[in-house]
Amino acid sequence: MRYLFYLAIPLTCIGLATLFSLAKQAPPTTRPALTPGLEIQPEQTSIRAGQREFKFKLKFSNPNDVPLTIVRPIDGCDVGWRFANYEWTATDSAGKALQKQAAFRCGNTNALVVEDFIQIPAGESVTLGSGFLMPPTIAFPMGEPGKVKLTLTYTCDPARPNDNGLPLGDPEDGTDVLRKRAWAGAVTSAEVELTVLAP
Repeated sequence: MRYLFYLAIPLTCIGLATLFSLAKQAPPTTRPALTPGLEIQPEQTSIRAGQREFKFKLKFSNPNDVPLTIVRPIDGCDVGWRFANYEWTATDSAGKALQKQAAFRCGNTNALVVEDFIQIPAGESVTLGSGFLMPPTIAFPMGEPGKVKLTLTYTCDPARPNDNGLPLGDPEDGTDVLRKRAWAGAVTSAEVELTVLAP
């Protein structure tokens, strides 16, 4: 019995050492705690009344010390159909909110692909094109001269069970994992002022 007792001591020590070693080797589970930054980067600060074309880019910054994954503007993201959505708000010079115009689109949505997910390294930023995001000049009526202030809100809910719309095919392999890694939350950009000129 004494022999078994002495044998158990080193075995216990070996087991504890192994557990500590595995704990050190385990992959980090830290998720980004800080909200990313979002900036609208318009190519012009003025348009003609009734103009529909408006070119812009989006800049996301990661203030965390770990990578952060966001979803670029995908098909259906501007009508609330996807797990990752983008929504414009617009106010006139008097601070009155502009009402969105009716937008007509088909009921199909493109299937998710790996390229839809953008990983931002810790402390860095990325600049994206407008993708499938409808420009605010189409989303809102801008037929009268004046000043319009724009903001954009990005919202992501990876746990959302289903997207709306009829998907054109199955999601690409690997997108399920990337979706789970995507940052969950909402962030609103700073205001950007747009001058609407007479036609």
